[in-house]
Amino acid sequence: MMLKKYIIVPAIVLMILISGCNSTPKVYMNASHYNSIKKLCAKTKPVLIVYYYDGDCSLCIAKVKFLDSKFHDSEDTNTVFISKTLNPSILKFNLDNLKLHSCLYDDQKNDFSHVLKLNQVLKINSDRSFEEYIVE
Repeated sequence: MMLKKYIIVPAIVLMILISGCNSTPKVYMNASHYNSIKKLCAKTKPVLIVYYYDGDCSLCIAKVKFLDSKFHDSEDTNTVFISKTLNPSILKFNLDNLKLHSCLYDDQKNDFSHVLKLNQVLKINSDRSFEEYIVE
C-alpha cells in the first residue's frame, strides 16, 4: 500500500507540471490599435471577432457572411470586418446584397495594414488580449 502512495503522488505532481508547461502566455494588442478597431462599432460588447480580409476575394466574402451569421445573435461578441480592396464599388455591391449585421470598414487608407494580418480572423477580449480565431 505504501508503494502505491509513492508512485501516485509523483505522477500527479508530474501531470500538474506538464499541464502548466503547455499554457501559452497571453498576447496583448496595443491600446491605440484596440481603440481604433473598437470605435468602428457603435455597439460595445466585451469580445471582438475581427476579420481583416481581401475584399476582392469571393471566398473571403463568403467567410464574412459565415462569421456574421455565426455571431449575429451573440450577446457578448461584436464582429468587425475590415476590408482591403482595389474595387470598393464592387465590394460595396456584394456586401449590400449579403445584408450583414456586423460592423464594416473599408480600409482605403491602409489604417490597419500595419496592425492586422490580411485574411486572418482574431478574437480580441476586453482586456486587449488576442488570439487567432480558427473558423470551423
